[in-house]
Amino acid sequence: MVHRCSAPVAERLNDFLAAGQLDWLPKPIEALRIVTKLGPTAAEFIMTNVENLKDQDAFESLVEDPESLVYGSRSLAEAAAARRERRDAWWQIRADRNSMLGMGLGLLAGLVVGLVISRRRTRRAPT
Repeated sequence: MVHRCSAPVAERLNDFLAAGQLDWLPKPIEALRIVTKLGPTAAEFIMTNVENLKDQDAFESLVEDPESLVYGSRSLAEAAAARRERRDAWWQIRADRNSMLGMGLGLLAGLVVGLVISRRRTRRAPT
């Protein structure tokens, strides 16, 4: 990966790796794959944005669409916010589904208990 970079970028990347800064990212190997795929521009992007990339949503946004972030057609903050919104919407849908399921199970349990009580009363009635 370093052989694709210019000498200054390779030196800076080497210092970055030696300092252990890559280890602070959620998935360091994924970051290296992006650098391998996109070259020195990606290395510069990751080294420049390492603090922001410690955020899971920002990092996952980079992994999902590295080209648009590295080449600047989309900002990291926008991508992370969009990912957060998608995740929150997904959790909201799950919560709504679970509450509806809970209500349905509650109604079903009430119906079953009502039927059992009704049947017991019917059996005990004198003939």
